[in-house]
Amino acid sequence: MKTKKLLLLLLSMILAVSATFMFGCGGCKHKFEYACDAINHWKECVYCNEIEKDSTGAHTFSNQKCETCTQSQFVEGLNFEKVVGEADVTYYVKDYTGSETSVKIPAAICGKAVTGIRNEAFKDCVALTNVYLPDGLIYVGDNAFDGCTSLQGYTDGNLVYLGNEWNRFIYLHATTDNTITSAIVKDGCKIIGSNVFKGHIKLKSITIPASVTCFCKDAFSGCYSDVFKTVNFL
Repeated sequence: MKTKKLLLLLLSMILAVSATFMFGCGGCKHKFEYACDAINHWKECVYCNEIEKDSTGAHTFSNQKCETCTQSQFVEGLNFEKVVGEADVTYYVKDYTGSETSVKIPAAICGKAVTGIRNEAFKDCVALTNVYLPDGLIYVGDNAFDGCTSLQGYTDGNLVYLGNEWNRFIYLHATTDNTITSAIVKDGCKIIGSNVFKGHIKLKSITIPASVTCFCKDAFSGCYSDVFKTVNFL
C-alpha cells in the first residue's frame, strides 16, 4: 500500500513538472505576439499578458512604420488595452494622457484591429481639437469625449460627427443646437454618442440608418418619449 501511494505521489509530481514546462507558470500555454505603445514594443502573451524576457525595445521608424514590429506611428500618450475575445484579439483605446491637440487613432496595434474606445477615455481633454477614428471602430464607451470643449467635427445638417477622411460620419458626437425638431443620421454612422440629444425636448422624430450598431448611454436623455414613436430605422 505504501509503495502504491509513493508511486502515485511520484506520478503527480512528474505531471506537475511536465505541466509547468508545457504550459508555463500559472497554467498558460504562452503565445507571444508584439504589443506596443508610441515609443516601445515588446512581446506579450495573448492569453495572460506576460511579457517575454528581453523582448522590449524602442521603435525604429522608417516611412512612419517600425522596422521590427511594423506598427505605424501614433501620438505619445494614446494608451491601449488588449481585449481577448473567443475568436480574436482586438484593442480598445484606454485613455489619452498626451498633449497633442490632434490625435489619429491607428487602425491596428501590431496587426490587431482597434475596435473600441473606453468610457471617459478622452474626458476633459479641453485642448483637443481633432480626433480621427479608425474605420474598424464599433464601440465607444459612455462619456468618452465628455468635457472636450474644443473638439471639432464634421457638420452635416444639424448634426456633428467624428470620423476620418474616408468616412466622416463614424460617430455622432453632437447637434448644432437643442431646438431641433427632427434629425436624420447620416448613412455610414456606426455609433450614437452619449448625451447627443440630451435635453432636446422639441425633438419629435429621428431617422437612423442600418449602419448604426451602438448607442451610448443617455443618448436620448431628456427627450420626450414620443420621439421613440417616430424613430425610423432604415
